[in-house]
Amino acid sequence: CLLVVVVEERLAGACDQIQIEYDYSSGSKYCDRLKSWYEGKLGFKCVTPFSSFRKCRKPIPKAVRRAGFRRRLGRIRDVLQQELQELGGADGDKVMVDASSGEEEEEFGSCGGRSGRSG
Repeated sequence: CLLVVVVEERLAGACDQIQIEYDYSSGSKYCDRLKSWYEGKLGFKCVTPFSSFRKCRKPIPKAVRRAGFRRRLGRIRDVLQQELQELGGADGDKVMVDASSGEEEEEFGSCGGRSGRSG
């Protein structure tokens, strides 16, 4: 299922394992089918095997985690570059601080938006 692949790749950038939780009723065709898919085809291992509330985990292999983390950092870099471009100017990524007062000389607050100060 493409959705599962996409979600697992996205989680690989920030997690070392994936956990799912679901209610299970023994003997229910639907529940048995879902359990077979989660704990069979998708490879999750249940950590609460005798409970109707099942908690299952699946470790993310180290190589997949590293690739996911690299993609995540790339997305963060792209967002930061875009924000710097929107600020404009060659010094858009530098903030000047008045050493005597500790206040920023730019019109930008610490959250990157306009601080509301004039002048």
